Amino acid sequence: MELSDFIGVIWRWKWLVLAIVLVVTGYVAATSVRSQTAYSAEASVIPGLPQIAAGSSAGINIAQAGDRIGATYSELVLTQPVMEKALQKADLNWRPEVLRGMISTSVPKNTPIFNIDVVDSDPGRAQLLANAVADSFVEYIQEASNSSADKVKGVLTKELADIDKQLAVVQPGGTAPDANVARALSDRRQSALKNYETLLSQQANNVDIRVAEHASSATMVGSQSTQKIMIAFIISFAVGTSMAFVADGIRKAVAKTGNPGLEKS
Repeated sequence: MELSDFIGVIWRWKWLVLAIVLVVTGYVAATSVRSQTAYSAEASVIPGLPQIAAGSSAGINIAQAGDRIGATYSELVLTQPVMEKALQKADLNWRPEVLRGMISTSVPKNTPIFNIDVVDSDPGRAQLLANAVADSFVEYIQEASNSSADKVKGVLTKELADIDKQLAVVQPGGTAPDANVARALSDRRQSALKNYETLLSQQANNVDIRVAEHASSATMVGSQSTQKIMIAFIISFAVGTSMAFVADGIRKAVAKTGNPGLEKS
């Protein structure tokens, strides 16, 4: 088919093409205008910053693991305790699932940093939630770490107290002095003290996690109405053109079969 024939078909059925374009594009334009503009706010969290800066063995491991560590932490952001804590900070009576659906995370390549992005129709609320989620996640990890350390610390403290009680009995001056038992208990006490000091050292040098950067503002990601309207126009024009050729084919078929005998019948 030559270009002139193509244009001829379009022109012959211009009202059909125009109607389809106007209906489809008009509908998309109307819905795009009604749709709310979206805003994005981003906060970032980094684990092991002091260790990395100090060049410690833990810091070297974190730096080498890079985005794998960031990806692991970013998955924990969406856990129920973090969502509940963040909503409490933001003073919002929402279901955690609602907030979870507004969050996306990303990990820059070869870094342990991970970004927390919140998209909302309200720019101030997007910023508030991004910071609330980042702060809540850091607090949650720190609380979980301290809780585990405190449990071990409690066991060691109790063990030391029990040893001291036994030593008070078996040491010289006690009610049942026994040098061998006292020596064994002293060795146990030294071992327990060493474990206790090791725990305190590990707790002090535990992988630090902190907010690298709070969201200072929210940027408009928009409804992209212009792009949607252009896409709707192109698609509707293509559909309208196809319908024009179908209609023209039917017209030609009817014209070929339109004979006097058919018209009489």
